[in-house]
Amino acid sequence: MLYADRTLKTVQGQFQKLGGVIKDGQKVIDITPGAMVTVTTVSGVYIAMSLVITAGPWANILLSHTGYQLPLSVIKMNVCYWREQIPGSYNVQHRFPCFIQLESEEAKNYIYCLLSNEYPGLMKVWTCRYHNGPETDLDKRNRQTDLLILSGLHVPSEY
Repeated sequence: MLYADRTLKTVQGQFQKLGGVIKDGQKVIDITPGAMVTVTTVSGVYIAMSLVITAGPWANILLSHTGYQLPLSVIKMNVCYWREQIPGSYNVQHRFPCFIQLESEEAKNYIYCLLSNEYPGLMKVWTCRYHNGPETDLDKRNRQTDLLILSGLHVPSEY
């Protein structure tokens, strides 16, 4: 299981050991590519030989100043959490499995399940349609308006 926060700290540490500089939390106003990259933020102007952008789904908004676009699609997925009946029973220490259920070709749905290690006591479950769903606005938080009911889940002790 890969933990995003631990992975990020490791990558940032290695990046800084190699001389990289991290400028976090600065709103980018403009990026000018070239032999030297110029980045203008609300806090100042930076010039570098290269630039790593870690904007996730906001990358194309940020790149709109440069003329570059990535083939990104931001979709909405409903994520639910299943409360453990026995605390700790769905975590990695108890060898609880992560899984992806692939439905039939006709249904075209995936169901994902992750251990309760991200949020102790809650197992993460979500479904999506071949990684395609309704497009969503990144800057608006959508509230769940319908109800997803998960019915029984039992994993034999040999897992």
